[in-house]
Amino acid sequence: MKSELKAKKKKSIFIERNPEDLNSQDVRLMVGTPVLAVKTTKKLGLFKGDTFVVSKLEPLTLKDTLSKEKIEISKEIFKSHFYVNYATTCHRIQGETITEPFTIWEWEKMDSRYKYTAISRTSSKSLINVIATSEEDEEEVIDIGDTSHSKLVRNRYNRARLEDPLEQRRQESHSILMKIINNQNCSDEYALEHTLKTRKELLEYLRIDGEIPKGYQIDHIRERSSCITDGDFETVNHFSNLRLMPARDNLARNWTKNI
Repeated sequence: MKSELKAKKKKSIFIERNPEDLNSQDVRLMVGTPVLAVKTTKKLGLFKGDTFVVSKLEPLTLKDTLSKEKIEISKEIFKSHFYVNYATTCHRIQGETITEPFTIWEWEKMDSRYKYTAISRTSSKSLINVIATSEEDEEEVIDIGDTSHSKLVRNRYNRARLEDPLEQRRQESHSILMKIINNQNCSDEYALEHTLKTRKELLEYLRIDGEIPKGYQIDHIRERSSCITDGDFETVNHFSNLRLMPARDNLARNWTKNI
């Protein structure tokens, strides 16, 4: 952020950090600064994970990188709902398509799922720069074909996923969830049996008003890697770890896509 301001010498505005958020920081925004929504607020039409760029400083205006729609917000709203997004985690970038050169850090610390999420942000390997700490890490990246690397990794992942009993449990759980959400006549007994919530309570919990918004889907919060046995991922536990988030064609994490 500081180097961009120094290099481009554009007009900027200052917004102090949010004292209630340990990850918040003092920022200076200029036109073109990339930002990330870190909180969902239905009233504002904001969903966690959405990305924007600053398009105007006065009044502060953000442009959605996907829909290109613009929203005007106050400095207080920015402070509580957004981070500057020059660098981000694999969790937060999932679903994005990167069309310019980018760097993946800490490759050696990632498991196969994180690596998939990181490299499949683009359709061309030529845009990827991996900070590797060993020749083995470098060879792993080099071995991935340039134009078809996403498909290659996705197919490897899907084969392993289909053989995983825990992933099969997830698909079964998702089928139950969709039945409850989409069937207005679904009985409360059925919903309570599988989610410990009535259909109305489940919709309120997921912030769904009538139907799932276009471009969004149900995703899980807990990672597959955090679940070791079937007992770690009972159906009710799964439903208690759900959220509504942008679909954005991320096959690795969003296992609901092909259901």
